[in-house]
Amino acid sequence: MAAATYNLLQGFPPAKHLLRTVPMFSAATHQFLADTTADTVRKRLGYTDEAGTAGFRAALSHFISSSSDFASASLSGPQPDEIFVVPGISYGLEFLCTHLGVARGSTIVVEDPTYFFALKLFEQQGLRIVGVGVDADGLCVDQLEALLQTQRVALCYVISAHQNPFGCTLSHERRQRLVDLSHRHSFSVLSDEAYQYLTYDGPPPPPPLASYDCDTQHPASVFSLGSFSKLLSPGLRVGWIQTRKSLVADFAALGAIMSGGGLCGYTGALVESMLTSGALAAHLAVISRDFGQQADVLHTALSRRFPQDDPQTALLFRRPLGGYFLWIRLNPAGPLSAVPLSDLLLVFETHGVKVLSGSVCTVSRESSSHRAFRLCFAQLEPEQLECAVDAMWRSILDICAHTEAVKETEQ
Repeated sequence: MAAATYNLLQGFPPAKHLLRTVPMFSAATHQFLADTTADTVRKRLGYTDEAGTAGFRAALSHFISSSSDFASASLSGPQPDEIFVVPGISYGLEFLCTHLGVARGSTIVVEDPTYFFALKLFEQQGLRIVGVGVDADGLCVDQLEALLQTQRVALCYVISAHQNPFGCTLSHERRQRLVDLSHRHSFSVLSDEAYQYLTYDGPPPPPPLASYDCDTQHPASVFSLGSFSKLLSPGLRVGWIQTRKSLVADFAALGAIMSGGGLCGYTGALVESMLTSGALAAHLAVISRDFGQQADVLHTALSRRFPQDDPQTALLFRRPLGGYFLWIRLNPAGPLSAVPLSDLLLVFETHGVKVLSGSVCTVSRESSSHRAFRLCFAQLEPEQLECAVDAMWRSILDICAHTEAVKETEQ
């Protein structure tokens, strides 16, 4: 089998964007180490505040508050004491599953489809995973509400902006309903917001989901998890949990945190410098422009080969408005209706294209995700994306020709 020439499988930042961060890290490091007075060195290289350094959390608070339209949603941005610094979203998810007191065997609701590594994380926590569908407005809250009538749910995991892999964003109205359901049925919501700040077309997503959890008559139930892995570098390992300040104080009082000090002290200080200097804002403008162009090129190339106004087109998809991914379904009325997804993806590989099977993004045997796959457009240049689509198109022509040949032989 030929090695993949076009890797549309992995959701990694492209090398060119990582290279752009090298002078940013250099400048931030120089600024961090420039003051060598004993008191400053002790503060910067010693044990840090348990929830994260005050300066970094203040800079994060400003970044979050200025990046979403809180006023239109009649909400307020987070205060620094509503932010707990963690080494990325994956760590934050495991941290919350561990420290929220969720028993093994408890039920967690996830979107179908969802991020496949999150499924592995929840399985290793011993949780029972139940999928609920998504559409263009995000998690189907009506389905969740119906499920809550018959099942006790401990956690609900959503990717609320530019969802991986489907691409949808949870609407303002559904965010309100989800938070209300969490209060009425006493479950916690874990909102993965890795792509909250990567919008290429249209208005930004609604504010982080934790900002909707502002009714103090109910216990805190919502946690927004953010990260700089897609904005700067996954090797940086810096992220945060946004929730009510009472829970941030509880996390900061954990024995491991009190013993070792706050997480990400040094790396958080580097990001703080990039936030306050404007370097991160300038970088986001560049990568958003690049990703927007790549998303447009991929969608245009697909639309040319697989017109969406043709009821018998082979593939069905929507234009991505942000994030890294485009989700494709096999048209049940198209020429691939009887072709196993695994066979299609194998033929893609022989033509040099690697994609992610939708089957790994679901826990349900009946899910339509078993007839879908995900493309990541972040790593490839526009001309490579066009070539990848042409290779997919040739793959489908080969499969269709083979299918017809088999039919003729059988006759």
